[in-house]
Amino acid sequence: MIVQSVTHYAPTNSVEVVWVNETTGENVKVRSYSQTQMVVLRADLGADVAQYEALIAFVESTAVPDETPEQTTARLAAEQEGSQQDTLRSDLKIDAVFTALKTATPAQISTFVNNQFSAFTAQQKATMKMLIQVAALTVRRF
Repeated sequence: MIVQSVTHYAPTNSVEVVWVNETTGENVKVRSYSQTQMVVLRADLGADVAQYEALIAFVESTAVPDETPEQTTARLAAEQEGSQQDTLRSDLKIDAVFTALKTATPAQISTFVNNQFSAFTAQQKATMKMLIQVAALTVRRF
């Protein structure tokens, strides 16, 4: 079994090695090594390791340390808190719209549509006013 190719994948900072059968040329083994497995790669390359030492050293020097369990827990907690805050903000917006629709008069709806949708045609504005008034009537029933 001989090494056919050694490929560095920069996006993942990993190395893939392909070994082939010396007589048939068929793939015998293909293995990918993450940036933290360079010791294993050296052992697997055996006598051929010297010609790939510069690549292995490069991978080791540019390796990004894996998160510790504590760092992972802290990151996930922060992401969850951010998600909960986004949900709360969204709920508050929905509540504000719900309240506005419950109390809006047709004149207020008309003013809102004229101000917020000034680029619309008259027909589009009329449609928006009608839709918002229907929403307002629906909300008032709850």
